[in-house]
Amino acid sequence: MSSREIDLTFEPSPVGPLAREPVTIGVPFPPGALGTAAEARLFAGPAELFCQRQVLSTWPDGSVRWLLLDFQLDLSPDAPTVVRLAWGDGPSQAVLTETGVSLAEDARELVVDNGPLRVLCRTEPFLLFDSVLLDGTDVFETATAVDFRVVDLAGRAATTSNCHAPTVTVEAPGPIRTALRIEGSHVDDAGHPLLDFSILLTVWADQPRVGVDYQIIHRGGSPPIELHEVAFRAAFAPRDPVHLTAHPGLHPRTGGEMTVQNTADEAAVSIPRAAARGYPSPETFVAAPWLARAEGARGVAVGVRHAVQQFPKRLHADPRTLSVGLYPPRDTVLRLRQGAAKTHQLLFCFHAHPADTEATARRFRLFNCAPRPTIPAAAWREAAAFAHPIPAEPIPAVGLALGEALDHRPRALGILHFGDEPLPGTPDGAAWANNSFDLAHALLAHYARTGARRHFAAAEALVRHVLDMDFSHFSTDPDLDGALAAPGSHQDSPPDAGPDHQWLEGILDFYHLTGHTPAFHAARRVGENLLRRLPALLEPGGADAPALGRTLYALTVLCRELGRPQHFDAARKLFERLAAGGPALRLATAAEAAMPLTAMARYHDVAPDAGAADAVVAAVDALLAARPGLLCQAGTAPFGLADNALLLEPLAFASRHAGHPRYIQAGVPLVRRLVFHGGLHQAYEPTAQCSPGDAAIQSFRVAPLSGTHLARIVRPLLVYIAQAADMGLLDTLGLGHPGR
Repeated sequence: MSSREIDLTFEPSPVGPLAREPVTIGVPFPPGALGTAAEARLFAGPAELFCQRQVLSTWPDGSVRWLLLDFQLDLSPDAPTVVRLAWGDGPSQAVLTETGVSLAEDARELVVDNGPLRVLCRTEPFLLFDSVLLDGTDVFETATAVDFRVVDLAGRAATTSNCHAPTVTVEAPGPIRTALRIEGSHVDDAGHPLLDFSILLTVWADQPRVGVDYQIIHRGGSPPIELHEVAFRAAFAPRDPVHLTAHPGLHPRTGGEMTVQNTADEAAVSIPRAAARGYPSPETFVAAPWLARAEGARGVAVGVRHAVQQFPKRLHADPRTLSVGLYPPRDTVLRLRQGAAKTHQLLFCFHAHPADTEATARRFRLFNCAPRPTIPAAAWREAAAFAHPIPAEPIPAVGLALGEALDHRPRALGILHFGDEPLPGTPDGAAWANNSFDLAHALLAHYARTGARRHFAAAEALVRHVLDMDFSHFSTDPDLDGALAAPGSHQDSPPDAGPDHQWLEGILDFYHLTGHTPAFHAARRVGENLLRRLPALLEPGGADAPALGRTLYALTVLCRELGRPQHFDAARKLFERLAAGGPALRLATAAEAAMPLTAMARYHDVAPDAGAADAVVAAVDALLAARPGLLCQAGTAPFGLADNALLLEPLAFASRHAGHPRYIQAGVPLVRRLVFHGGLHQAYEPTAQCSPGDAAIQSFRVAPLSGTHLARIVRPLLVYIAQAADMGLLDTLGLGHPGR
């Protein structure tokens, strides 16, 4: 395999043969490798595949850094499917031989046509499905209302269909995938708004289905809004017999409650509560519950992605209604604080009557786990896909230890909490981790190394939660507007959003891998927030070294992604402040020293400067000389070895720039403990005071290892091991032998 081509390997289809299955993936390219998007070509065997391309990010020289590809692929259930991605031999020659997606729009309507399906969306006033023609027959012909609705505690109902002149943005123009974002406000019958909405409507070439991502957003006054109901609703005046079906989906090893009702006049699936029992990765439950309604010769089935995990839910149909209760009426209320949002992903599958129940069930199984390929670890490394190096070759002992630890971390379920986890050391639900230290990036970096789909699924759930609940979409407080909530914030109260807890790497990773534009827009707004707050940070006493380090870290991520002078200027000021205080870091604890040193190293990587590199190496030398036993200590409760692990990245940086193995050797006891002696499965909390310089834990007790611990460990460990491999020092760690 040459440096100008890589294999994308798809697992066998879990639901039988698939023809022309849509695939959307982001692929990284090395600096200077891909000049234009058209030079990237896909081949299935000798045949070139037609694909839709979108550049997501570029290198400073203008070459493509991340490219989003949409294409269609036949997948076999019996063997992996390999697609070859090649570049450098001129532009693609492939042509679209089947029906693509076309979009027509005017001042009052949008028409999306993919061959078997023609979707008309009215924009004045807004009506999501004014008509949906399947092979020329309107599935919603007898519908009298089709909308989303929110109902407050006073019983006031506001709907999307009362919205006039919503904003429409084309996010993907086709012809393989067309995606339209429609934004406005829910409005009651008296003309008063209640919560904003954002709807992403997605149609794929030659597929009789429509994806709808529906988000509610609180951009109003500061008190939380309390909701009695959130739902999709279609009302009908039927003229022909109506056929109803409810299906629970496929959810092995789930606990909690689910009821399914199927009679001639009513069908329903109710999920008042759920729990994951004996299943380490609840993000990968393999099918969504769904509901089907058919009238005459055509019908529609609808399901909610991750419905069980985001309980409560109720899907209900009778001859005159089809409703999806995203928050069905119940004894408790849904509280949405100012600036928070909540998104649900719905899939509408249109079909001839009678429906093929097994085929529909397979489609909703794929809804939760769309095809994604494995890319060789060496390709990720060569493309510099992440801001830090990752090991180019598999290291089984590390993969196994990290995989088991990530699988067994705590998880949260429920409509406002799925993707998050309780903050360690607090009662369940008292405070939330909120992606502290960027667990999302840790998961996606490990996914890139291993191809293990469950880590991608876990990261997706976390990023989507962060973009809804932790990102402040709006605030009357300028310090909160456009910021990310710090760990410890509760979902019901105004968040703490310190500038030193703006973890952006995982959010942007997810954007690069999927093209999910809200992730990019959120990161850009976080950057604007940081620039507003920088003067206060730089004032005397404005922030300590760890806080300055974490803020600098976020700015280096923005420098790499956006390349804007204002971000580089802000990062330079923070670097200079930290470098001036370098001597104090030698007396610091691991937690105090690690992030300033890591951020200073990252600053050198985005703004190369020999003086900056020398300053980091000198600070690492001083710290190791003053605190020789630091990496062997337990650390401060409750994070134990996790705080010490943060120092592995500065050690790797010092080794890379000084070219000396002593920095790698300094981390050997810690890495061996993490990989071989339970450090990735247990957090060590000291029960006796450890004096500075101690080389061993005097006594400890064990506690469950959380994602907050792991976020401190995974990235530094991967960076350190990559550097050890580059220097031929894996044997020193006990990782250099086959099977280790």
